[in-house]
Amino acid sequence: MPIELTRETEALIRQDVRRGANRSAITAELEAGYASAERGDLIDEDEVRIRMAARKQRWLTLN
Repeated sequence: MPIELTRETEALIRQDVRRGANRSAITAELEAGYASAERGDLIDEDEVRIRMAARKQRWLTLN
């Protein structure tokens, strides 16, 4: 049976679906990073800052 949704409700559902996908990706990245740290594959603080700045810029570009 078809269900009719308002535009606002459809937008909220789409937003929640995107959030779920992002959570899965973030969890995967965190798990990979933790495993890397456990192996001793670490980077120095300057490299972290460079990578975080690049990520922030990509995020700002997309949002």
